[in-house]
Amino acid sequence: MKSLVQTEHRSDLLGSLRQSLLNCHDFKQVQLTLAGFVRRRVNCPLVAWYCSPQAHGDRDGRLEGLACPLDGIDATLRSHLKAQALDAVKSGTVSIKPLPGKTDLQGVVVPLRAPSGEALVSVIQTSEMLQSDSADCLALVLAASLGENWWARRTVESTKSNAACVAALIEIISRTHSAHDSESACQRLADQLQEYLQADAVFVGLCRAGSSEPRLVAISGEREFDALSENVRLTEAALHESVARAAAAIWPSDDLRNRHALLSHKQVTEKLGAQHVVSVPLISEDGSRVGAILASFRSRPISSLGSVSALESETNAAPTLSESAALAARAETILRAGMSSLTSCLEVIQRLADSRMIQLLRKARQMFNAQRARTTATVATTFALVLLLPFQYAIHCECELQPIERRYVAAPFAGPLEHCLVEPGDIVEANELLARMDAREVRWELAGIRADLNKATKERNTHLTTHEFGDAAIARHEVERLQKRNELLEHRDSSLEIRSPIAGLVVTGDHREAEGVPLEQGQTLFEVAPLDRMVVEVAIPEEDVRHAQQGMKIRIQLDAVPERITEAVIRRIHPRAELRDNENVFIAEAELENDDRQLRPGMRGRARVYTTRRPLGWSWFHKPFAHILGWLGW
Repeated sequence: MKSLVQTEHRSDLLGSLRQSLLNCHDFKQVQLTLAGFVRRRVNCPLVAWYCSPQAHGDRDGRLEGLACPLDGIDATLRSHLKAQALDAVKSGTVSIKPLPGKTDLQGVVVPLRAPSGEALVSVIQTSEMLQSDSADCLALVLAASLGENWWARRTVESTKSNAACVAALIEIISRTHSAHDSESACQRLADQLQEYLQADAVFVGLCRAGSSEPRLVAISGEREFDALSENVRLTEAALHESVARAAAAIWPSDDLRNRHALLSHKQVTEKLGAQHVVSVPLISEDGSRVGAILASFRSRPISSLGSVSALESETNAAPTLSESAALAARAETILRAGMSSLTSCLEVIQRLADSRMIQLLRKARQMFNAQRARTTATVATTFALVLLLPFQYAIHCECELQPIERRYVAAPFAGPLEHCLVEPGDIVEANELLARMDAREVRWELAGIRADLNKATKERNTHLTTHEFGDAAIARHEVERLQKRNELLEHRDSSLEIRSPIAGLVVTGDHREAEGVPLEQGQTLFEVAPLDRMVVEVAIPEEDVRHAQQGMKIRIQLDAVPERITEAVIRRIHPRAELRDNENVFIAEAELENDDRQLRPGMRGRARVYTTRRPLGWSWFHKPFAHILGWLGW
């Protein structure tokens, strides 16, 4: 009866152990659960876990204490346990050996087939071994086999999860590849990732050609968004931060080595009201930045991912996680695994779908059907017939008005200017007073010359009276010189008033502020142009001058009077080109009547030179065609 009760008790413990192992999330929890079972089943002063050199990389392997640290254990004892565990792992059998110098202690090592190279190490008192039957050792072996079973089951689940992840990524990439442009591809990618990752929102950013900063292109579930909103600005900052880090990130991050450069992630988490944010950069193999993906997970009710048994609580099993934290960790793993594939997919789509030529060809294929083909043929035929219609080829030119003649008024002699009566823009009549020279110097000199002339005349008469004929001849020449000088000064005295030679417009000559300033003889004071007729100078581009000829009609529209269209005929074309407004042009002249006196020299406008009749298609396309032929070397 007692044996039956012990058997049932062992079965209950093994069943509880199996259930506890099923609720473990990682292998560390499995180790702690097995250690708790061993300590409850057998009074062990030491429970440890051994990793072989092949599994861990140490020369002698690694021995970790599960119930307590091994720092206080003698080095000889640790070396013995490592050697015993290594022999058990190599042989694949349970090893029970007494400890050196410890007659009351036995080392029990149970190797695990999976994971390979690891074993459960325990130290049991000899008295306990004597009191126990073989069922206790069998329980240790069963416990180790349950650990192997957990590892195998987790390996199968991980394989299935990886296969499902690969299948989902293949489906996502195939659907993304079928998009027509980069925007729709990013929108599909965001929607499918949101559904597969169970995220609250997924944001996709792309780096346009020539830029290293990603711009938000798609938000899951939203076809349109405000690119200037605060949320979009913070999201783009987080995407740029992810690309700058060049590594996947999750916020909040428990990994102290991966918490750098996550300020924007923190801000966007708070702004979106999310609990976790995951981001991955999309960087191609050559290092060029393609974009980034960001997923947010809102706060969710905290629920255990599995029930915890009493045995786990005794062995400090792992604490429960929020559902959003688990989803965020899963999303980081999936996005990290598919990062290179997603990068290549979006890079190809961005290069091909954004090509203007490919877009035009795609739109042409969409538009091509029987009805549209007939319509297109009709429109093309009509357009071709219109291009064959003859029209006068018009040369578009710039033009400027100039006076038909120019008269310059100069200073008659050297002397100061007394008064200026006109300024540029004034209309004057013929012989109208323009300015007056200062007469004081001329008249003073004239008075002196007249006195010298009287003196020379009297001296000549005196020499004649005294029969001094030689001196009389010299005096006569002096009198003649003074008479000529007197005539010159009298002429200057009569020419003090400067008058206009013709009726017209004062074009240049503003000397009101120069009154009293000495003038040089022949210095130009005024330019007067007649207003009854004007000359329009038409600047014909050198590429069109071969089509223009004397006698062709032109139409002129001046900026000063845009409502007035004036027609004229080309009178002459200058044989030499001139540089005007940094363009090489040939000047054509035509005369305009100015009966109403509204036109002024210097007015500018536009002109059209109407040449011979040409087909409309020739008028539109002869210049590009000629440039293409020249570029081809024909």
